[in-house]
Amino acid sequence: ILEEPRIFIVKAECGSPLATSVLKLAVQQETTALIDAGATMAGLTNSEVADELLQLLLNASIASLQGVVFFHTVRKTWVVRSRNGHEEPLKSSPIDERDAFVYFDESRCRGADMKLKPGAVATLTIGANMCKDKLMQAAGRMRQLDGDQGLLFAVPQELESKIRVSTESLGDSPSSDSLKPSQLLHWVMQNTVAAVADGLSEWAGQGGHYCTTRDPRDMLLDETL
Repeated sequence: ILEEPRIFIVKAECGSPLATSVLKLAVQQETTALIDAGATMAGLTNSEVADELLQLLLNASIASLQGVVFFHTVRKTWVVRSRNGHEEPLKSSPIDERDAFVYFDESRCRGADMKLKPGAVATLTIGANMCKDKLMQAAGRMRQLDGDQGLLFAVPQELESKIRVSTESLGDSPSSDSLKPSQLLHWVMQNTVAAVADGLSEWAGQGGHYCTTRDPRDMLLDETL
């Protein structure tokens, strides 16, 4: 039986952005990866996030993690920043991703492949209106979720009430002590249904335009009823 993912409600500390609280949570809970599907790190460069993570790791004295792995947006490659600040491409570094903290920025929550330890746990951020596809793609960065790897969901405080209200129909009390993964997933599915419905008219219009470009006789006619 797989261990149920843990959910933490995060809020910005006085004078600090929400990103700082998420980074502290990821290190304090001894997770070894941050999957920023919720774009909590928006406004920070990947290098700045790596700097903050490295400082937190040093302060926490987590000797098992030898540095931070992240995608360098200028060099266009994955790099490792070691504990002493030295930086080099991941493919030529003596430090493997399994021995470092890995940061998946929002753009790398889909397609990026990192070989993490079997028991690794990642912090996954949740964003407003998040849908099934984005959540599942982000969770899929942990390639062994069907084994011993796990997830910790970081939910911004402002989304907590929305998630609770969305699951009242399931019989869950909006004021229950802790948020459940089932509530989070139900909210995500509701967002997905709404997003699909909102896109139907655009999808139909594009389909009509495509037919017209193939054969003008297939022109989409205005509704007259």
